Amino acid sequence: MNTKIFEFRIQVKNLDPHEAKLLTLSPYFVGAEHQTDTYFNVPFGQLKLRDTNCTSELIQYKKDRVKHIKESSIVVPTYKPSLALKEILQSQFGVKSVVKKMRRVYLKDNVIFHFDAVEELGKFIKVEATGINDKYTHEDLKQHCEKYLTFFGFHKVNSDGLNLIEKSYSELIDEKQRK
Repeated sequence: MNTKIFEFRIQVKNLDPHEAKLLTLSPYFVGAEHQTDTYFNVPFGQLKLRDTNCTSELIQYKKDRVKHIKESSIVVPTYKPSLALKEILQSQFGVKSVVKKMRRVYLKDNVIFHFDAVEELGKFIKVEATGINDKYTHEDLKQHCEKYLTFFGFHKVNSDGLNLIEKSYSELIDEKQRK
């Protein structure tokens, strides 16, 4: 399945007030889980294996770098957890980085809300407006993201030190480890 995504990510000091604000919209709670994302050295885009308690997802995507909202195209096949798959990928590509996080996920219409506590990095909110099989135009998805930027009050940097993050967790961890 090919999915188009417009997204933004922001670092916050505390997830609770933002999660409480989202709950006023009565979103569907998808669940909470520990995730380990292993990124591989690939020549184009990004390739990661996401391991959770129940599944593994091999996620290939490319992102257009934009200051605020990013467009992504992803392909996500789901597997039962497999050490063999991970070993093959490690052998073929080498590991670029590993990201461990606790994620709480909500869904409202076509928008997915991630409340992430990421080891080594801190707390983040990631909002993804998704379009499967061209149900929404690029402009629709962008507007959905902008709506929630405004809803959360993230359209500007404020006293809480909110900053839109352009880089992936993997890139942020790589930067931190180089320092």
